[in-house]
Amino acid sequence: MLSQVEYELRMKTEELDVAEANITSLGNLLKELHTEKDIVEQENQQLQYELYKRTQEFLAKNNYVSALQKRSEQASLNYRGILAEKEKQLQSLRIRLDQLEFELENKERERERERERERERERERVEENQSLKSQFQSYDNKLKQLEYEVETETKANIVDLKEDLEDDILEYDQFP
Repeated sequence: MLSQVEYELRMKTEELDVAEANITSLGNLLKELHTEKDIVEQENQQLQYELYKRTQEFLAKNNYVSALQKRSEQASLNYRGILAEKEKQLQSLRIRLDQLEFELENKERERERERERERERERERVEENQSLKSQFQSYDNKLKQLEYEVETETKANIVDLKEDLEDDILEYDQFP
């Protein structure tokens, strides 16, 4: 029975190790997503700067207001499209980040519950061992008491038999 419990303990320990590896993996993925979010934000700033720079160059090179407006509107549309796309990407990354954080919290809670169950099983095994030791001690004491009683009774029976034998011998000797 104890080897079965040890086996179950090893299996649960291996499951905990796998869960911890998964948690570590999720943590690394979370870091990667944070890094990717930072890159997207940096690209966004670069695009904003590029739009500003192009607009200024256009104004400096071209005096025609209509051409300036047309290009500015086009750049603005492009910027808005890119910005909208990047915002979608950023929102998607935020959602994924929230999901990963939720999963990580759940895994950590589950790991803590599993550890608590393991501690409880260990407490139960210790209590059971103590109970078995106590029972063994009680049985050992009873056995010693019985051995003492048997020995005492046997000695008394031997004494009684000796006395009876002596009485029988005396009676036998009295016959003619």
